[in-house]
Amino acid sequence: MSRSHAAARAMELGLDLTTDARGRAIESDAIRRDVEREFRVKLSRGVYATTEIWQSKSPDERFEAFVIGIAASLADDVVFSHNAAAVLTGLPRLGPWPHQVEVTIPPASGGRSTGNVRRYGAALRDDEVVEMSGFLITSVPRTIVDLARTSSFAQGVAVADAALHRKRRPTPLMSVDELAAELEYQRGRSRFVKMRRVAEFASPLSDSVRESHSRVLIHELGFPPPVLQQPWFDAEGHIGDTDFWWPEHDLVGEFDGYVKFIKAEFTRGRSVDQVVLAEKTREDRIRARGPRFARWDTPYLRAPRRLARLLVDAGLPARPRSRYSYGMPPQV
Repeated sequence: MSRSHAAARAMELGLDLTTDARGRAIESDAIRRDVEREFRVKLSRGVYATTEIWQSKSPDERFEAFVIGIAASLADDVVFSHNAAAVLTGLPRLGPWPHQVEVTIPPASGGRSTGNVRRYGAALRDDEVVEMSGFLITSVPRTIVDLARTSSFAQGVAVADAALHRKRRPTPLMSVDELAAELEYQRGRSRFVKMRRVAEFASPLSDSVRESHSRVLIHELGFPPPVLQQPWFDAEGHIGDTDFWWPEHDLVGEFDGYVKFIKAEFTRGRSVDQVVLAEKTREDRIRARGPRFARWDTPYLRAPRRLARLLVDAGLPARPRSRYSYGMPPQV
């Protein structure tokens, strides 16, 4: 990566860079007035966007722009890692993106974290560094284990699941074997057990970060593991696949995210009313096969006790895990 390349990409994303010939950030009185009047948004020293452009971007697009804007002031050979590598690869995040751009530098380089840049000192093998759209980033397996080491269990599982997922990509970003090989390289490093736990729990069958989060909570709340993406059929053919299924309890669990009603990859040109009707028809056909349904949405994931009560009321048994603090409602 070169600074000129990063600057060109920043301009493509609608960012304004204010630097001098040496790449040092400068700020004019006019820019300060624009920020005060809320005509512009300051992302970092020397990196701005008009408020209109910034508000039109999704959280993922904003963090990608933030990373690329910061890149214009960094050395040409910098390797983006952790969340910065994830967003440049197209991997999602469970919850807000951080306010720093993470890079990995050689241990003996003497660099330190400053401002919006967080530096991790670590040796990277040649196969752990790849080029993505002109930027040097850590490979997907290395990015996953780095995030597993430094993030929550739920976040680690969500990004690992997304990297393994195969339904909406020609090929997955990473295979189970590649993740296992990277994990083996990490043996003996700090927090290895944490990384291994994420790798062992990850699955290519979770369709979204919210499904991954649901699966983590189901586990942590002490419920039995569900079958993921169970296909259902009737006399008319394939009905669809359900997010979670507990065959021994004849219960289907489904996370209802709003994206299925608005994102083009799910709506496929249909109106919201048409999507809702199709979803009802699908559930009715599956119910006719015998199972009961339990449905939840994002607020249940933010309040695990609500999810626990929902599943208990649906007839799912639970064994509370003392190592977790969510708490379980009494069995009824």
